[in-house]
Amino acid sequence: MTRSKGRERLESRARARCGSPGLAGRRSGSAGGIGAAPSRKWHVRLFSAADGSDIRLTTIAEDGAAAGAKFLADGTPHGIYFDGKRLKDLSSRLGVVSSITSLNDRHQAAGYASSNPAVRVGNLFGANPDPSIMPHAFFLSGRTLKRLSVPSSAFGVNIGGEVAGTFRASDGLLHGFLWRPALRRRRGTRTFIDLGVGDARALSDPALPRRIPRRRTARAAGVQSLMTVVGGNSVWQLNMLTDAVKRRVLAPDIFLQSVSNTGLASGGRDLPDMTRAALAYDVTRRVTRALLLPGGSSSGFAGGIARSTGLTAGSASSATGQHGLLWSAAGSVIGDVNGLPGVSLPPGTAITNTPAVSDTGLLAGFATTPMGQQEGVVVAPSPFTKLPLFLRAWDAYADQWGFGGDGRDVRQVKADVREAFEHWKKNRRKLTCLSIREAAIGLLGVTKSNFDARFGDLYEYGYGREQANAIARPAVGIEIRSALAEFADELGCPDFKRELGLAR
Repeated sequence: MTRSKGRERLESRARARCGSPGLAGRRSGSAGGIGAAPSRKWHVRLFSAADGSDIRLTTIAEDGAAAGAKFLADGTPHGIYFDGKRLKDLSSRLGVVSSITSLNDRHQAAGYASSNPAVRVGNLFGANPDPSIMPHAFFLSGRTLKRLSVPSSAFGVNIGGEVAGTFRASDGLLHGFLWRPALRRRRGTRTFIDLGVGDARALSDPALPRRIPRRRTARAAGVQSLMTVVGGNSVWQLNMLTDAVKRRVLAPDIFLQSVSNTGLASGGRDLPDMTRAALAYDVTRRVTRALLLPGGSSSGFAGGIARSTGLTAGSASSATGQHGLLWSAAGSVIGDVNGLPGVSLPPGTAITNTPAVSDTGLLAGFATTPMGQQEGVVVAPSPFTKLPLFLRAWDAYADQWGFGGDGRDVRQVKADVREAFEHWKKNRRKLTCLSIREAAIGLLGVTKSNFDARFGDLYEYGYGREQANAIARPAVGIEIRSALAEFADELGCPDFKRELGLAR
């Protein structure tokens, strides 16, 4: 798609939806919005419970939405969700015991829940399991709530609404699973796949080849449409076109917790001295490498890895305590989260863990107060940091899904985003939002074209509309749309969620 009359019509409709860019306001609390001197500072938001409960955020979306659990004094968890405006306790809907362990960019959530107050997730992993005190995995999408009937916990949900987790199988052992709760049961489709023995903790979005051959020749050609699931010392690769599963077992001292769309997983390795080394694992090359730790740190764990930019987050421990940590794609330390420019906390409060990170550097985790109470935390970078990360994520999207039929539009989106950033630095409000609008229209054209192409290939291959839509959904680029809308908000141009098809 090029800048043609069709693009002009899109632009006209976009203007009608969003109004004049000159009316764009500044987001409350944003770093360096329009009307203020551009700032390189990160900004932080804390969430505390008036009743003294602990709050831990463990997952974050590209638009800043986050989720996790609130732990009462007796250790009972309540699933919580931050929608960007306020923190919500969802236990009345999920169950008296609940926790949200994963959130995708469609704001679909997965985790574990139960109506039995004696249930704890640790019971699922006990040596002598009692099914009555075990949780059950759930999937929440809007008003739809689904649960697995077997004792289980979900730990990951991808952009297609597919869920990975762990369950107690009939043999009494823990097995990993892939669950497709949004897919209606039809002949020939599998909504639940037993991955075999293991502990599944995270999954990638499905990756499709640029062009899928016709059904008759596809199997002979060995089409690989892979989804990666990791957890503990296991790596599963699932062919989305055939549902064939291959499991790879790593060294027993390795525990993988997160996986990206670019074939990288993160976690830790248990060392003989009872400490842990933070690590990254290249799924394709089968190479493990240790992530660097700051001087004085004795242990570390990389709990989260970004979808495509390679940013990794977690924690490290030293003589002074535990602290959140952020690594670059190369594995070097970007910094202790507490020391990032602009991060300011009450005296004695420290961010102790950041187990979730987005492509554009948004972090979720928790901090500890001088009284030992844990508070949820969301940390966001300034536009100076976000710009190169967004461009890297856009390149990764194009590498995986194509150029929307014309590579010039991919390059033009990048040029428009850079132009908006330059206008923002000079406090040119109207021009900033006009350039963002140009980028948004171009991004929509590329992602729609890519989705149409992948959906058409799958439909031709022989899949029904629902399943073809589910497999091709990542090509819609919801996460990169969310990232652009959040970046626009930082530049003082709100309401782009609606323009980018994300309004809820």
